Amino acid sequence: MGKGFFNRKVDALLGVDINDTTIRLVELGRSGCGYTVQGYVTQSLPNHAVVDGTFLDLEGVGRTLRSALARFSTAVRGAAAAVAALGDHANDRDGGGAH
Repeated sequence: MGKGFFNRKVDALLGVDINDTTIRLVELGRSGCGYTVQGYVTQSLPNHAVVDGTFLDLEGVGRTLRSALARFSTAVRGAAAAVAALGDHANDRDGGGAH
């Protein structure tokens, strides 16, 4: 099988978590059979930039992400991102919402 995006092994990865109030960046480094936290930074989002997992102010989110990256000063290029889901649907496995 050829080398593809999902087949590459990386030594470090940047985790990006975006919720309604904050962006968190976490640098994960390969360690033994898993990863360890090498560093992290948090940056507050502008009010109402993200509401219930929906980006309402994309430019504000982008500025905040750029600011967090500048503060973090990492050389890592690969990233994994997560955006919080709607509160009522986050634990609902069938996707139908609250019953």
